[in-house]
Amino acid sequence: FGWAFLSAFRLMTQDYWENLYQLVLRSAGSWHVLFFVVIIFLGSFYLVNLILAIVAMSYDELQKKAEEEEQAEEEALR
Repeated sequence: FGWAFLSAFRLMTQDYWENLYQLVLRSAGSWHVLFFVVIIFLGSFYLVNLILAIVAMSYDELQKKAEEEEQAEEEALR
């Protein structure tokens, strides 16, 4: 069970997934290609987009806080 999670993680991070693909293709057959397509496209690309969205939202929040602090400093100087 643990190896399955490790293999799915390797596929989602696309870390040396070609070797894993060849091993599964040799041992289980060509129908398991669908699993790789689903995991790679839906898993890794979704995961990458989710991480990028979180980074963009965090940057936006930090930028808004910096603008608010700058406005507060300007008002304090007046």
